Amino acid sequence: DAITREPKKRVTLSEIAKAAGVATSTVSSVLNNKTRQISIPEGTRQRIFEAARNLGYRPNAAARTLATGRSYSVLVAAIEPPYWNHQLAGLLRGVETHLFSRGYSLNICTVGPDRDISAFMDLLGSGSADGVLLAGSGGPAIHPTLARLHEAAADANVPVVGMANVF
Repeated sequence: DAITREPKKRVTLSEIAKAAGVATSTVSSVLNNKTRQISIPEGTRQRIFEAARNLGYRPNAAARTLATGRSYSVLVAAIEPPYWNHQLAGLLRGVETHLFSRGYSLNICTVGPDRDISAFMDLLGSGSADGVLLAGSGGPAIHPTLARLHEAAADANVPVVGMANVF
């Protein structure tokens, strides 16, 4: 059953290379879209993509973060109810769709005037976000919290976008 099933082993670039009949470095260049410096025939590229798909390859997000210094993640600071409005879920769904299509993920923290925002600060300080989206709407009671969130993002040199009347 699903509870006792062993986790699947990650597919490696070496396994893809063996299946496609090419060098591991060629697989790395193709899958990481680093083919500007070298010419790789289209047929070879397609064999690599087909082997990766057939083997169930999924890029390792942790390895990508280490190699690029980017998290490919956006931190959403969602202002907690009663400040949520009926449009927020639809807006976040659209943001998620847009980001996912570009290889980004979302982390969501709820924030509010009476909430501890240490989880937000921990995520931001750990480099777990390449951007912050302040989402929701609120009255004057939320303004000090928003100011602290914005200041923390600025200190971490992380861009901030506000949506749905957060400011």
